[in-house]
Amino acid sequence: MSWFNPTFLRQELRIVLESLVLKQATPAAIKPWLLDLALNLDQGNWFGSLWQRPNYLSRVGFQIGLKYQVNHLGNVFNLTNDARSVTQKIEFQVIEYLKNQLHSPKSIQGYCASGGTESNLYLMWLAKNWFAKTPQTPPVVLVTDLTHYSATKAARIVGLKTVKVALDEVELTMSPAGLELQLEKLVKAGQRAFALVLTWGYSSTGGCDNWQKIEPTLKAWGSKYPDIRFFVWIDASAQGLPLLYLSKLHAEPFKSKLIQGYVIDYHKLGLTPLQTGVVLYQAKLAKLITQPISYLAELDSTISGSRMGASAISIWLGNQSVSIGKWRKYYSKLILAKNNWLKLMLNKHPNLEIITHPEVLTAALIVSKAFPRLSKATESFYGLKLIEAEVQINSGLGVKTKRLRYYKVHFLNFNLPIL
Repeated sequence: MSWFNPTFLRQELRIVLESLVLKQATPAAIKPWLLDLALNLDQGNWFGSLWQRPNYLSRVGFQIGLKYQVNHLGNVFNLTNDARSVTQKIEFQVIEYLKNQLHSPKSIQGYCASGGTESNLYLMWLAKNWFAKTPQTPPVVLVTDLTHYSATKAARIVGLKTVKVALDEVELTMSPAGLELQLEKLVKAGQRAFALVLTWGYSSTGGCDNWQKIEPTLKAWGSKYPDIRFFVWIDASAQGLPLLYLSKLHAEPFKSKLIQGYVIDYHKLGLTPLQTGVVLYQAKLAKLITQPISYLAELDSTISGSRMGASAISIWLGNQSVSIGKWRKYYSKLILAKNNWLKLMLNKHPNLEIITHPEVLTAALIVSKAFPRLSKATESFYGLKLIEAEVQINSGLGVKTKRLRYYKVHFLNFNLPIL
């Protein structure tokens, strides 16, 4: 990299300041100032990761929550409106706002979680307890090779087995035909209970599992075998926000009676600090895990019990400060920037294979002869990691194993360099 490159100079200065922060000899009184200055120099050139600086009001809201140690113990839906504190009422408004955006029925509840990992664990826990109330055997969890690792982690925590469904050969999303093959195999073996984790916006490719094709498959199996049960939820952690404001196909997840939960993270593309996720679920499920708190009025039906009220305040102020129209405009501009960048990349690499979805802000660039691996210096400079994975693909002629090598790229600003 050239010494005259402003980005390079900024990063080198940041490294120097960080080293001073870590030195024992540096006076403690100036360490916060040096650390703040160092972190401020990071302008988000790491377009291989979902990193954005929170907006002003979201940061203020988070600081208010921290300043007063706001604790949202339990679940705000277990309290009457009169019993809720002002910040619990704020969390209630956050959930209702998201429910309205998703055209959800009144039967949907939720809470502000730390993020997608906690939310997937919560829904996995609900799924296990839901099946415990039915005659079926414990559920098998159906995922793909690209499903976020937190889903398989959650399955391990609650003691459930995971089974991989093959990916579509073109879009690298869950293959409806691959799902058919797995269901046929498992049903023949006597399995009747299935927890299905669908993804809207894979964190590494941006692809969205096609619910419009998967739902008929599940209904057909339900008609053929009346004792089959499906517990389905949608993990939209990474790309749920652009889809929320731009996509009609992803606007009403709870329109289907098969969908039991929905996961979204505001700290991914929502300009809020970390620890600002939301999990939604069918209200009747909460009783499966709810327990009283002997010394308080609250009933707990969450993972963590005590939760940071700062998360809800941050999301709420973010929603208050930006209108729905402005969010749509913001994400539309980023989508346009993404499309222009991909067009320029294809001009430079005509045979480059790109995996993405038209309404998300992530794409996978397949490494091949048409687009060879970048230098390690370039990878390091832009925070790009070469991902190497073996995945199951449904090719139409059956399931095969394919080795993928690719970079994931996130479009969070308007001036990304052409690689």
